[in-house]
Amino acid sequence: MTQRDLARKAFLSPTYIGVIERGEKNPKRDKAQLIDAALTADGALLSLWDSLFTPNGLSAYFRDVAALEASASEIREYRLCSFPGLLQTERYARSLIRVGRPRDSDDKIENAVLARLARQQILSREEPPSYALVLDEAVLRHLVGTLDTMVEQLDHLMELALLPNVSIQIIPFGTPGHPGLEGTFKLIKAPGRGEVVYTETRATGHPFDDQSVVDDYARVFGDLRGSALPDFPSREFIENIREEYAR
Repeated sequence: MTQRDLARKAFLSPTYIGVIERGEKNPKRDKAQLIDAALTADGALLSLWDSLFTPNGLSAYFRDVAALEASASEIREYRLCSFPGLLQTERYARSLIRVGRPRDSDDKIENAVLARLARQQILSREEPPSYALVLDEAVLRHLVGTLDTMVEQLDHLMELALLPNVSIQIIPFGTPGHPGLEGTFKLIKAPGRGEVVYTETRATGHPFDDQSVVDDYARVFGDLRGSALPDFPSREFIENIREEYAR
């Protein structure tokens, strides 16, 4: 269906459909409802809207960061305890979210999983961002869900590591002078915004664009890459742990 055809069926302008498709503007819920009806999507688009733009899906403090990710030209990320949302499988994401939110309904958990999986499309889009990830070995060792969940997650990680825009490095236990023990962070470079560093706690997250803060985290990330195994040895390291889980 062309933009013009969809606009006519949804009672919207072709220009509006265009800016939504290009990610230049977030649709209002009532507009998402009109598009859902025009495409006879039986509520699928409306459900996705709810997962992305309400507290049931992405936390309010994270929405701006998710929007930055969607337009990013470069993402650099360090994780200390769990796999980043951009790389999680559905089963891993569901298990991790459920452990952190034991009193939430199944619907809220599924909305959060959908929101997390929707963010991952940026890595396979036509012009994806360059993505450099450094993982502490603890990320690979923490059992989330079942052993099968971990095998699937590590298989997925190794597949993504083969993408030309993705670099994944591991810092093994016992690495001397480990510069990343103070916590997880993410550096996002987006057109028109420069570079932003994002840090997160269980309760909230904080994006910073103060240049001195960004420069400090960029320096730490450089140190982390220097301490980590190179890409190919990192893939071998991941494969060895994957075999341990598969036994």
